[in-house]
Amino acid sequence: MGGITTEGHQHRTVYMWCSWCWKQCLHGRSQKNRLRRSVYQCLNCARRTLPCRWCTEAMARGHSDYDDVLCARCDGTIEKWGEVPAINRTIGHCSWCFDLTSHDLRMTNVVRRNSYMCEACGGRTALCISCRSAFTRCDQFYNDILCALCKGSIATWDDVEGNRRKSIAEGVKVLDHDDPYQSMYPLRRGQSVRALIDGKDCYMALADALDAAQETIYMSFWHMNPRIYLRRTPGQEFRISDRFDMIVQQRAMAGVKVYIILWRENVPAVVNNFSEEVATEMMSLHPNVTVIRHGPSPLLVKFCHHQKFVVVDQDIAFVGGFDVCLGRYDDPAHVLTDEDAQIWKGVDYYNPHRLRPASIKSFFTDVIDRTMVPRMPWHDIDVELRGLAARDVARNFIERWNHHTNATKETALRIKSNDAPPLHPVSEGTCLVQVVRSMGTWSGASRLDKSIYGAYLHAVTSAEKYIYIENQYLSSSVAGGGVENVIVQRIINRVREKILAQEPFRVIIVLPQPEETGDSAMELLRWQYQTINRGGSSLLEQLHRAFPDVDLEQYVSFFFLRQWGRLGGAPVTEKVFVHSKLLIVDDRIALVASANFNDRSLLGDRDSELGVTVEDEDSFEISMDGKPWMVGRFPHELRLRLWAEHLGLKPDEVHAISDPISDAVYNGIWLKTARENTAIYEKVFPSIPQNCHRTMKIFKSANGLQVPAPAVTDGSELAGVRGTLTMHPIGFLLDEEISTKLSLVLGENISQ
Repeated sequence: MGGITTEGHQHRTVYMWCSWCWKQCLHGRSQKNRLRRSVYQCLNCARRTLPCRWCTEAMARGHSDYDDVLCARCDGTIEKWGEVPAINRTIGHCSWCFDLTSHDLRMTNVVRRNSYMCEACGGRTALCISCRSAFTRCDQFYNDILCALCKGSIATWDDVEGNRRKSIAEGVKVLDHDDPYQSMYPLRRGQSVRALIDGKDCYMALADALDAAQETIYMSFWHMNPRIYLRRTPGQEFRISDRFDMIVQQRAMAGVKVYIILWRENVPAVVNNFSEEVATEMMSLHPNVTVIRHGPSPLLVKFCHHQKFVVVDQDIAFVGGFDVCLGRYDDPAHVLTDEDAQIWKGVDYYNPHRLRPASIKSFFTDVIDRTMVPRMPWHDIDVELRGLAARDVARNFIERWNHHTNATKETALRIKSNDAPPLHPVSEGTCLVQVVRSMGTWSGASRLDKSIYGAYLHAVTSAEKYIYIENQYLSSSVAGGGVENVIVQRIINRVREKILAQEPFRVIIVLPQPEETGDSAMELLRWQYQTINRGGSSLLEQLHRAFPDVDLEQYVSFFFLRQWGRLGGAPVTEKVFVHSKLLIVDDRIALVASANFNDRSLLGDRDSELGVTVEDEDSFEISMDGKPWMVGRFPHELRLRLWAEHLGLKPDEVHAISDPISDAVYNGIWLKTARENTAIYEKVFPSIPQNCHRTMKIFKSANGLQVPAPAVTDGSELAGVRGTLTMHPIGFLLDEEISTKLSLVLGENISQ
């Protein structure tokens, strides 16, 4: 029997059978209604559910335009809970993958057409109302009435590959049999991929590629500053030829066409990236530079263009978390100070918790006192692609450009043929790469594309040994309140399976605290903590209820990056802001993107995002928990580089962390380093957020609200800190109800 199980700070949860996924699981209330039924969301499958009108043990299906009255057992779909309905299959051509396949009946509807699922590609389908023998495309927001042949999209069903190529060229999504993500772009084999960790690595590679441009440069950013120096050498004067805007100008003067898309801020008074000033400045460089600003309609005012990428000559692409803007340049040392302005000049010496620039016109004038305030280091990741995957990134840009400019046949940008020879050397690579996106119709896609979300779900569901995440945010359906993405619930399910099987499994998540201040910070912090360890249905609460005697830290752990330095001889500390959007699973697959771990970035019809999944056919055997395990070179070496940076390892020590889940590495190196660093920081800087600061009163008594932070005189113990890894203070304000009201007293200090 199900029933009410818990009341969280913000929502109520019930534990009942679900008529969508056929499982007994938690449902979080998203809409309270005393007159009619309240609306819930299944925390396993993320579908809309409502209490059955007849029984008290199950939830009925909810739909966008109507809701079922009875659950699946009460309406006769199944005889009893614990079984699934018998499969009813029909054979016919699929308008998603163009193959002759079987289609499983998923929903019978007397008023509307029955809905099916293609067994080959997983696409939702319905029977064509014209030929009655093939199947149309269906999705969340539309149901085609005609199949691809009847509406003239294709000439014949016989040429499957030709139909796919034609659809992709026209910007129409194709679902491939082997594509679990439902991406618009195919899986590319033999690609060359290079990981670029932190700003110095990324910006130098970007400068080299821009310098070599011969025909076109495509760029899209959430935030861009033209006067960023891409190459910098400590102790040497910066060269004007290494500045971003000057590099672009030189290539434009050489005949290269430069196209730039910037997000047009919806409410500049709230978030001002100075896109209008930037567009004017870049357009003044040369007639070959064209900049457009684009944003959503007033009805979607909260959403933005968040894709961050550059494509050179449709042959070289940079994709990931980097904008070309202030504060991003950094290296693995993540130093806090630059009193002589040798590396970070003017507003590029950046700490948003102290002061943000009011304009870009005085870019090289300091806005914070660098002798008193440390900068906030920035950790991020991009990948450089060469080959057809880079051309797919170019296709994404062209699709957006033509959409945003309402291009005609004469004015539209065009993608090169895949057979066109590259203008730049492309060595044969070993990586399998697929471009994935979050794109809706407002942001430039012909149909909803949420393949980043699909890639996340597929990766965490198939994880066997570990899941490693670096992200700026963490918000998932277990937080309740209407959050829809179910990635964390899938992680919970995977951990539960491994605990029951008594197999080692690690979920390692590296997060910052919010960069935002005031009400925004409080809202983000609330969703993050309700996803992690509070609210009733969070990750750790679900696992603790199921396994009260298990040491959950051996399965799931959260970390935070912090650095220290000296100003005026006195020790200071600041977080290293984790802006990377990274997933690595089992040393076999990596996902690098611009997408944050929240609904805005993952559901497709909100913020626009871009990323890539990378596997490597150059595989070799390592030891995983003492047993042989085949890994791909790219994801394996990417993890080693990141962990070596966070742990402060020397090159000859990196081999020690090859096996990420063994007790010797996970407990003896990773957790041990994080705990020891945390203990030192909390002793030397008692005012930083800590697990013992469970209430605002305790935090205030530790001088946590003091600005600037209390001066520290004795920092001798800081010499024992290694790397930047610390434990995340997930117990911070645990006994406090976090709301926007807290911003009145917390202000910007929450992000210290």
